Amino acid sequence: TSTRIALDESVATMDEVEAVYEQGWRGLFAVKPLRLGSVSRFLKWRERTQAEIVYSTALETAVGTEIGLRLAYSDLQNSYALGFGVSHWFEDDAFSFVQDGPLLFPGRLSSGDYYRLWQHAGHC
Repeated sequence: TSTRIALDESVATMDEVEAVYEQGWRGLFAVKPLRLGSVSRFLKWRERTQAEIVYSTALETAVGTEIGLRLAYSDLQNSYALGFGVSHWFEDDAFSFVQDGPLLFPGRLSSGDYYRLWQHAGHC
């Protein structure tokens, strides 16, 4: 088949990503930014290896989605679609700032949105 396989759940943290790369994997990596651990470590590895990355969700909160999208959009080497189309699963949380669809963008959260999230978290 011509369908490419990406390493996903088996390489969640930077230790796992680096270990698999050192063992010779040169295919796609499905990276969940909030599971990596150190973003700076990831960026250094990314620059050094120029690995092929598909950015994907770990079913994080609105704040986590914002962070993941910012990382994905800052990656000028990336040309793959994003795997963040799951906000419809969280429609009832009142904090779905990212709309599912063909165009996902970071920068949708304002300081007021962060304040509302903080206030809501204190009342849960």
